[in-house]
Amino acid sequence: MEYERIHKVQVARELQIRTRREIAALGLQLGKMSIASWASKEDRIRTSPEKSAGEEDEAKKEEYQRKEVKIQEWENCQKSKFEAKMRHAEADQMKARAKNSLTKRLSTLSHKVEGKQARVEARRNRRAVRLARQVERIRKTGRVPSRFRCCSWFLC
Repeated sequence: MEYERIHKVQVARELQIRTRREIAALGLQLGKMSIASWASKEDRIRTSPEKSAGEEDEAKKEEYQRKEVKIQEWENCQKSKFEAKMRHAEADQMKARAKNSLTKRLSTLSHKVEGKQARVEARRNRRAVRLARQVERIRKTGRVPSRFRCCSWFLC
């Protein structure tokens, strides 16, 4: 009776260990490190000091797999850092291009504005000259020139 109970406990323990190892293997295959480390944690805690050669090989293999996982995580971390730097550099380049484009547009607009201002100033100067001529004519003749010369005889 006692033997059967001990045997059942051992079988259950072996089943549990096998299940945990399968979970750890699946976790490694799927890249889920938290699952793999959880499943292999209890194996590390409960390993007995009297290991056989097969158990030592298996322990070394698991240790190697854990190291591989850590290396893979480090590589992924470095890769993501590099990609983030590249995205940041690309964003900076886009900002610089947009800034250059904006400065070009602003410079062309300022040239257009300067040209229009020059034309307006020239028109103002022409009007001022024409007005000065009219003022001089009025001073000489004493009469205000009418715009309606053909109809000027109606006013008298």
